[in-house]
Amino acid sequence: GTPVNRIPIMAKQTLDLYELFRLVISKGGLVEVINKKLWREITKGLNLPSSITSAAFTLRTQYMKYLYPYECEKLKLSSLSELQSAIDGNRREGRRPGF
Repeated sequence: GTPVNRIPIMAKQTLDLYELFRLVISKGGLVEVINKKLWREITKGLNLPSSITSAAFTLRTQYMKYLYPYECEKLKLSSLSELQSAIDGNRREGRRPGF
């Protein structure tokens, strides 16, 4: 039910939202992809260059905006609270002080 007003673009190509959804679901849903850090596999599945350092963040953002509500409603793989926990856990882990 979310209108797509601007087609998402990544690496100067249209982001295939259907393929993104299919890949994320095949890994167990968004919460699983975040918890198990499977974004590199998703990026490869979408044939995006590995040089895009923000790929995981951008894909997660686009997925949450356009596809996650559908995943929740139709497949019920996770809840918003589980998603928030996954994001918070990932954020805490990623912010380590440098040596």
